[in-house]
Amino acid sequence: MGIPLVFNSLAIESRLHAIPGLAERFIYLNDDVFVLRPLQKSAFFLRNGMPIVRGQPTDDSKPPANAWEKSNEQTVQLVSKMNTSRYVHRIVLPHLPLAMTRRSFLEAQSNPALREAWAKTTSCAQRYTCDELIPPLVVLLLQLGEGAPFEPAPFRREVFGKHTLGFSYWVYQEVKPDTTIPNVDVLCVNVPTLEDTTFYDRLRSYVSLRAELKAVRAGASACGGEKKSR
Repeated sequence: MGIPLVFNSLAIESRLHAIPGLAERFIYLNDDVFVLRPLQKSAFFLRNGMPIVRGQPTDDSKPPANAWEKSNEQTVQLVSKMNTSRYVHRIVLPHLPLAMTRRSFLEAQSNPALREAWAKTTSCAQRYTCDELIPPLVVLLLQLGEGAPFEPAPFRREVFGKHTLGFSYWVYQEVKPDTTIPNVDVLCVNVPTLEDTTFYDRLRSYVSLRAELKAVRAGASACGGEKKSR
């Protein structure tokens, strides 16, 4: 079909806005992030449609420790060179469901200051070999420059503390046979090797059970309402 085979998530992310039928406002999350309960739109967008941007402010005093941090820093520097004082934010891309707009993707792809780096990233088949920016981070930075609200969020920590994310969140960086599934809205299983091969089966059962319980409670509430009306 003329579509090159890539092993680069950044190249794929640079074309998210080209997905047929994609809404103007959408939620993007990685394939290791699981939504365990229904979430409210207000957790991601304001009433006027403006996306809520989440990320962790970068520590300029520390040099990048790995390829991911280097790409993150390179992206921030590229956006900061745009000819406007609005784009001066410095954040790390969080491992969270992200609120985004197609318009911001189109603006990033066509912006003269970003066009060349964006195109190189799109055509880069192997991650960290020739890509020059992190597309979702570019979009978040552009949205901040347009006045979107910012909410600090820790990056890849076990517990996300008291941050008002609008949803509860947990990150696993290690999964063992005795690992339990936490009672949260969103779960990230960010592990290089899954020691417990039954974990995803248990996760699916957990989500199915919660859905069944919700249906039972909804049915009970409806019955209770009918009795009261009588």
